[in-house]
Amino acid sequence: METTIDTRTFLADAIRRALSGQDVPNPQVEQHYAGWRDLSLTQRSALVQLQNWSKDGPLRAEFAPHAEYSQHRLTHLLDELEALN
Repeated sequence: METTIDTRTFLADAIRRALSGQDVPNPQVEQHYAGWRDLSLTQRSALVQLQNWSKDGPLRAEFAPHAEYSQHRLTHLLDELEALN
C-alpha cells in the first residue's frame, strides 16, 4: 500500500511539472512500472500518459488539437489522483 501512495504522490507531482512546462522525469516514471499490478487504473493511465507526454513534444507543437487533448487528459488524471487522497 505504501508503494501505491508514493506512486500516487510522484505521479501527481510529475503531472504538475509537465503541465507547468517542466521536464517530466521519464526514468522515474519508468521505475514506477515495476509495481504495475498493484496500481489503480488511474495510476496506470497516468504512467502511460506521462510517458507519452515526455515523448510527443514535437507532435504537440505541430498539432494544437493533440496538445489540447494531452493537456486535458493530464489535468483530468491529476484531478483523479488528488481525489484518491
